[in-house]
Amino acid sequence: MMTALLSVGAWAENLWTGELTPNYSANPVQLTTASLGISMGDILTFTITATSGDWPTLQLCQNNPDNQYWPGSAIASVGASVGTVSIIVNEAISTAAAEGLWVFGGTYTITSVDYEKKPARYNVFTNSSGESVTYNDHELSKDKLAGVQKGDMLEINITGTDDWGANFQIYSPAQWNSGTQLLGTTVSGGASTKKIVLTDELVSAAHSNGLFLNGGNYTYTSVDIVYAPTVNISSAGYATLGFDESLDLTGIDAYTVTVSDGKAQLNSIKGKKIPAGTGIILEGSGDVTIPLTTEATDEIGTNNLHVSDGTVTGDGSTIYVLANGEHGVGFYKLKSSETVPAGKAYLISGGVAPARQFIGFGDNATGIDNIEHSTPHIEQYYDLQGRRVAQPTKGLYIVNCKKVIIK
Repeated sequence: MMTALLSVGAWAENLWTGELTPNYSANPVQLTTASLGISMGDILTFTITATSGDWPTLQLCQNNPDNQYWPGSAIASVGASVGTVSIIVNEAISTAAAEGLWVFGGTYTITSVDYEKKPARYNVFTNSSGESVTYNDHELSKDKLAGVQKGDMLEINITGTDDWGANFQIYSPAQWNSGTQLLGTTVSGGASTKKIVLTDELVSAAHSNGLFLNGGNYTYTSVDIVYAPTVNISSAGYATLGFDESLDLTGIDAYTVTVSDGKAQLNSIKGKKIPAGTGIILEGSGDVTIPLTTEATDEIGTNNLHVSDGTVTGDGSTIYVLANGEHGVGFYKLKSSETVPAGKAYLISGGVAPARQFIGFGDNATGIDNIEHSTPHIEQYYDLQGRRVAQPTKGLYIVNCKKVIIK
């Protein structure tokens, strides 16, 4: 289910709807999760309408052969309150979910449990009180960072500081008392939004012990994880993407698109760092994850791809989307009332004739065997006898069916 531009590849599903008040020995809520492929970083959300306050948490429990559940068999606790409460799936939950999960405890009245595939952005801290978060006081637990990988990003919003220090750092909590083992990140500047792309070292520390934000008497208003986008490329070999953060295309086959004479030309941008919101075509197979970057981005030239925010609807004439249809892989008119999913790229007809139904790649209108990728154009010279000349000197030649004189 796509709900925002950042929600590339994410989807949500209701696991249970009803009204139960489970406790430690009765009325457990059964979640059938075996077929979902729940993995680390995914989200479980509980909707709670009432509580007697006798038990402060919900408990997640794995399936047991004798169907007996009690606190000793719990694999995770969920701090609960009336409203909606979410938990990030860690390794223990994902392992147990392969067979199924049960929820019990708390004398909370639960009305629904929902599952969301790893979202593109997830809030792990909100400073609702507005108090200053100082020194090593703010910790991001490893449970909150369970799904992070290299190339993901921490987005830290800072609104104020007493100028005690100009920088803040990230540490591992287990190493804090030694005063050493700074995890490669010192961020300068006062109130602003800080974006930190996670390295192997930061990911390892996050999974082992969590992370400390330290320094400066800064007021942290919120901390979000922004997950690097993962795109599934079908057997057709191509997919589109647009993302709200800058991307690092090192080692990734990616292209912008220019349209001329009703044909789409693919222009390679492999290896470049591209600005946020750039529409691209990816080439490959299976799941492709693209790291985020905070480095300066590169120029990418003319690009006719636009990125959908989830509200772009077809009018039957001007919106073209990538598909594998009767003419092969290319851009086809989007039918009226259909919507381009958020985070996907599309073309607007522009100079394309209104009657055209298909925009093929390069000179190929029926398949993808001879896709024309953008390469430097090299003029071919021929003498008056029709023989190709590799290194023309002075004289009369034929170039692109025209006579050319080299003096």
